[in-house]
Amino acid sequence: MRQIGLDLPVIKKVLAREVNLADVAATHADALEAPIRTLRLRHAVLRAVPARGSQPGYGGRPRRRPRGNGRSQSRPRRWAIAAASTRV
Repeated sequence: MRQIGLDLPVIKKVLAREVNLADVAATHADALEAPIRTLRLRHAVLRAVPARGSQPGYGGRPRRRPRGNGRSQSRPRRWAIAAASTRV
């Protein structure tokens, strides 16, 4: 009974015929349903990762969005230099 997870006080009650072993086993089986469900889900996810490959669907790190209006920082400077040279 220890190998199926029953603790000593419960085993003593079963041996003293205070509780039925079938009822105790059913209660413990019901209590194990949630952890087993969680472990199955984790197992499925962990098995899916190697099958899918090491890279996520987006190919690695997410792309960074450009700052500002999307123009490079050198373009406004070049325009200012070109505008200043035409004023001469």
